Amino acid sequence: MSGKSGFDNFPNELYLSIFDYLNIIDILYSFSNLNYRINNLLKTYYRFTLKHVDLTKLNPNVFKYYCLEKQINNDIHSIKLNDYQFKYLTFSSNNRLIKLNLLLENDYYLHSKEQFIFEYLQILIVQHNALTWKKPFIICQNLKQVQIHLKNHFDLIELLNCLPIVEKVDATINYDVNRENCLTNNCYYSNKLIDFSYIIHSNNGLVYFVTDYSIIESLVKQLNNLIKLRLYIIGCINTIIDGSRLENNLFNYLPKLEEFDFFIQSYGGYEIKSMDQFRSFKWNFASYTNQLTDMHFLFTLPFKFQRIDQCINEYFIHGIKTTFQSKFTYLLY
Repeated sequence: MSGKSGFDNFPNELYLSIFDYLNIIDILYSFSNLNYRINNLLKTYYRFTLKHVDLTKLNPNVFKYYCLEKQINNDIHSIKLNDYQFKYLTFSSNNRLIKLNLLLENDYYLHSKEQFIFEYLQILIVQHNALTWKKPFIICQNLKQVQIHLKNHFDLIELLNCLPIVEKVDATINYDVNRENCLTNNCYYSNKLIDFSYIIHSNNGLVYFVTDYSIIESLVKQLNNLIKLRLYIIGCINTIIDGSRLENNLFNYLPKLEEFDFFIQSYGGYEIKSMDQFRSFKWNFASYTNQLTDMHFLFTLPFKFQRIDQCINEYFIHGIKTTFQSKFTYLLY
């Protein structure tokens, strides 16, 4: 009488060897709930102890199946997903998520019932498109690092007020940096915030809004413990930024500042005739005026940002003024 053999009779070591050749999601999709023995084996498999999953490349059918694995979801510490997946993925109130990475294919509105997921996060990343939410936003007691794309300055103000111990904030703002949309009364910001980045999104080079730079100044000067500061400001009109304004409205309020990267674009105003007023700073500056468009630019060198909006043309290299006495072109790259 011949013995009966089958997949269920394989030793655990063979299953584990098979798992090593598959990604985490394939393992869950193919083996989860196969039987009691495999479920117990999955719980002890060492790659699941990493507690991180990337769902962004799943096809819809696999994703829907994964959503049923609520028991496993509650053990995940770090997850990466898009806005469609975030909308349909179910998290329980006792989840252990500490890092959330959202790749938004469209602007996403966060309803009140969804906000609990942010309560215990330590790291939040929102990329590509803007996140907005039902007011008021939940206070995130544990969030220490934020990289986020927002629609306007007011949302950033509200978010900062909900982050009592945040240490690093990298914010990209779409538009609406003006007085009408930026109420800043009774604001309390984390005294642990040491690294702050404020980038105005160019919408693929199209600037259809007006930026009030003084609004951004008012925010930054309250972040007294900053060590690193990055500002990329476009869309200003008749905004004059000289050495005196930088010193009196920013640097005097930031005594611990060590790293400073800066770019500002303004329509109208006046051309900076001399760079002498910037030579006393420990950062190197450059300025350029496009005479045809009456656009003025001031920025630090070496240039650390990914783009130079409306700035580069055939006259740029020859028309730029800097605090350097020698050639500087290499600092732009």
